[in-house]
Amino acid sequence: MNYATLPVIDYQKRPPEILDFYKLIYIDKGPYTIYSEGIEYRLEENDCFLQKPNILYTLSPNDSGKVVGIISFESFSPALKELENVVVALNTQDRKLFFQLLREGFPLFELAKNGLKLKEDVTDIQLQSIKNRLELLLISMLTAVK
Repeated sequence: MNYATLPVIDYQKRPPEILDFYKLIYIDKGPYTIYSEGIEYRLEENDCFLQKPNILYTLSPNDSGKVVGIISFESFSPALKELENVVVALNTQDRKLFFQLLREGFPLFELAKNGLKLKEDVTDIQLQSIKNRLELLLISMLTAVK
């Protein structure tokens, strides 16, 4: 898996886009509306949504002052199919894990022409740490939807 993390941001409405990677979207201050494959999903505070790759989607706040955290990554795991386009309310432990991923992951990346790229001085241990935390979060979310 390859990873790029984004900080928690006040995410303004953007034009629809198609991306070739997963986006794990966490709503810190909501509500937000996501349009994915022509379906509307309403997300409230503490909700998480796994946006699958290669489809048209739009993420927009329902008013100003709303905050969202995003973790972008590549994966070919068939298990993620169960989480695609599903709204999951994160529990306290999973919210802590999500923000720990942001805190640890964001300093490992730098701006590049096409988004973020891994810094050259990132150690294997640092990268493995964020991979493990993301996998734990995704496993917990899978358990919650079953």
